Amino acid sequence: MKNNFYEIIELSLSDYPLDVTGVRKIIFYNSIESTGTVVEMYYNDISSLVDTLPIMGGETLKINIVDQYQNEIDLEFVLTDFSHIYQKDGLHSVVKFKAIEKKSLLLSTERINKYWEQTTISTIIEEIDDTIEIEQTSNKQIVDILIPGWSKTKTISYLSNIAFSDTYGSYYLFFQTIEGKMLFIPINKMFDINEVNAYQLNNRNPYYRYNIHEMDVTRNVDVISNMYDNVFEKEYVTYIPDMKTTITKNINLTDTMNDVIDLESGSIIGNDLEQLSQNIKTHEAIPFYDPLSIEPQTKNQIQYNIFQKEIEVLLNGDFGVKVGDVLFLDLKDIRQHTEQNKIRAGCWAIKNIAYHISDGDFKIKARLVRESIYESEKDYPGKILNVSISN
Repeated sequence: MKNNFYEIIELSLSDYPLDVTGVRKIIFYNSIESTGTVVEMYYNDISSLVDTLPIMGGETLKINIVDQYQNEIDLEFVLTDFSHIYQKDGLHSVVKFKAIEKKSLLLSTERINKYWEQTTISTIIEEIDDTIEIEQTSNKQIVDILIPGWSKTKTISYLSNIAFSDTYGSYYLFFQTIEGKMLFIPINKMFDINEVNAYQLNNRNPYYRYNIHEMDVTRNVDVISNMYDNVFEKEYVTYIPDMKTTITKNINLTDTMNDVIDLESGSIIGNDLEQLSQNIKTHEAIPFYDPLSIEPQTKNQIQYNIFQKEIEVLLNGDFGVKVGDVLFLDLKDIRQHTEQNKIRAGCWAIKNIAYHISDGDFKIKARLVRESIYESEKDYPGKILNVSISN
């Protein structure tokens, strides 16, 4: 099945070819918090597929699709769920398939029972599966570790919580992209960009590759929670990656909510609450620890501090856009809500992504996260592509 946005080249279930014209919807899901690609497919059961095949679960679902930019995915999934959805007339039905990418499923089922002595974490992961793309961990971080029959997925996820990168000064994530690649990378590597495409909100051409159709703020750090008796006091912590330290402030929000006051010095430290909240990483004071001695649970707490600000965007379909990628939101052309768009402009990393293919259309829904405020491409000299020409 071919249209202007994608072409389904091959579709089969355990070597039984499926008519690609029967596809009503396909959705692929990826997340930096998940180790496997999940797919949902809705299929018109014109040929009574249920009666034709003895579907029991565990069958291989093969999907090969090329998008309009010639990005191709060719993956095998293992069927985990299968159900009927009947239409209103009660005569026609749609079959819903749910499946997980085969390699990620194997990693979650294969077990490890081994003791490593005085070994680097990256060496351990290479022994577990040499196809995982690894950014080397700290050579100073030598571990003695016993894995008591855990799955490979659980083992590598655990190692991501204790590993540290000297190069990037951060902890690790373990996840899979739409291409089927398994990545073990430091968080800060996501923001270490060489070149990044700029996306424009509501470009005049809706089919422009880098157009943002919709943008919604999904979560802000709430610095004024637990207010009582008109007293707005809150402790917040700003984490400064370059200095590898934290700064703790006690703040008071005035009755008019116009000024934010540092209670220690009595000085006004800001009058734009939303902009100020961009720098707030947590509600609790977390001192900076030596990364080689810090406890895993504390690492996890710091690791997710960067995910305190999120937005959701709707983009044109493009398999070249993957979870963990960084996008630059170029919002200079927007005339309304100028201050809000200044805050939202800049580089964001893709935390969750869903590729929606249906009715001859292809869109991406993505949830983005970031660590800092950047108002223009000038903060990234020579790195931002496709910026708008207006000021």
